[in-house]
Amino acid sequence: MSFSRRRIGRLAAAIAVAALVSTACGSGTGSPGPAGDVFRWGYSTPPTSLDPHRTASAFDLAFLVPIYDTLTLRTASGELEPNVATAWEFSPDRRNLTLTLAGGRTFQDGSPIDAAAVKANVDRAAAPASSVRNHLKGLTGVHVIDARHVALSFNRPAGDIPAVLSNNAGMLVNPAKFGDPGLSTGLPTAGSGVFQVTASTATTVSYERWDGHPQAASVAIAGIEMQVQNADNTRLAAVRSGQLDATFIRPSQVAEAQAAQLKTVEGTRTQFYGLRLNPGKENLGSPAVRRAMMHAIDRRTINEHVYDGLCEPTPQPWPSRFFAYDHGLDEEAVGGYDPALARRLLAEAGLPGGFHVTLTVTNISAYTRLAEVIQGQLAEIGVEVELKIMDSVQASTAVRKGSFEMYVGPNESARPGPTSFLSEYFLPGGTSNPGDFDLPGIDAQVDQVRRTASEEQQAPAIRAAVSEVLAAGPPVVPVCVPATVLAHRDGVRGLEVPLYGNYDFRRVSKANH
Repeated sequence: MSFSRRRIGRLAAAIAVAALVSTACGSGTGSPGPAGDVFRWGYSTPPTSLDPHRTASAFDLAFLVPIYDTLTLRTASGELEPNVATAWEFSPDRRNLTLTLAGGRTFQDGSPIDAAAVKANVDRAAAPASSVRNHLKGLTGVHVIDARHVALSFNRPAGDIPAVLSNNAGMLVNPAKFGDPGLSTGLPTAGSGVFQVTASTATTVSYERWDGHPQAASVAIAGIEMQVQNADNTRLAAVRSGQLDATFIRPSQVAEAQAAQLKTVEGTRTQFYGLRLNPGKENLGSPAVRRAMMHAIDRRTINEHVYDGLCEPTPQPWPSRFFAYDHGLDEEAVGGYDPALARRLLAEAGLPGGFHVTLTVTNISAYTRLAEVIQGQLAEIGVEVELKIMDSVQASTAVRKGSFEMYVGPNESARPGPTSFLSEYFLPGGTSNPGDFDLPGIDAQVDQVRRTASEEQQAPAIRAAVSEVLAAGPPVVPVCVPATVLAHRDGVRGLEVPLYGNYDFRRVSKANH
């Protein structure tokens, strides 16, 4: 596809951004020192929690990465590298994973990061109260071998676990802070990463560099301020005015940003815009109804008229450049735009006159616009859609609890890895499968994927599983894969679009003005 090279945009109105809030609350440790400047980043969604094992939204990751080191590291280009775990080894049956830990690493209060601390964190991440427990599903034990070696045992193949440990489930929180209620808003010394929280409000999270981290000397910025502005034009206006250094923008804003002499960085992420269906709700439990939804969406029109040609239309949950994408799939057969076929499928489901459904969406403009277009397209097949617009935290909570019929918005398809997406969306008990969608044989294919950490070896089973789900009527209807575009002021260097969405600002530099 050539969508990432296109540059078509429309003028968005400039709106003033709220003033920064920064109230120091640190312990005095981790002073940033004289070098560098604070990097100010604009984001659309506030964090639900700064405790990595208690988050309720995938968008929280950007706020967590500065605070907590992970056992493994996912680079911007998608490679999996050692981090606190310098090496890992599988048993022959792939059910046991032994990690070798770096020596001399500490939490931000100086306590050691050793095998006991890693065991405490993995146990906590896998506990019933954890929001990421499903990523460690099948864990039967965490065993301390010695101070620098810890083993994880599973009742199923664990080839996906090195990738899992590059995200929330592998983030290292100071065990001494587990019971502190302030952990959710960012305790200054709870982490292990190169930044620590100094202030946290509903709209701003501030960080300063922790010079006790072994990589601190290579970090050029003294701190980060994450500013939350859910209006796309407000964030762009804040970068233009100098109140922010950088933000992500929508594809339709590229021309405006470049006309304002801002720099842009563009790339592909494993994220898609899609329509989630709750099979546990009336009418949506029918495979024929879900197949009708696949054929009712005019993806090409949405790409051209809503996203200015910068949202790759596909019924698959991956970008075409991603290893799991199936170039041999007959996309027209599983999800080609065909309203007549969609109406026949509704009749087959006993709903020849259509039905009424509520569509939940956040109050972020890019998603409400998509919801309105889908509302119109579903009306063409007789489905009456009522929009339910909520703020992002309310919407995330409703979706997580399964308190929705349909939801439209962004979906992570490979974070921390494709196996997690398959198990979360397509297997019973998944946190993104509130209606317990269950297709016989998919669990066996997921286990086949878990037998290896090699993308080349994973790909056939991933493609087979997705193909079967799409043909059977999926619980999530992919619409398109958006280009991810970052806009920044002159002087900012080192911004990258991470393939898997793990934003990491340690390599960012900012010229002093």
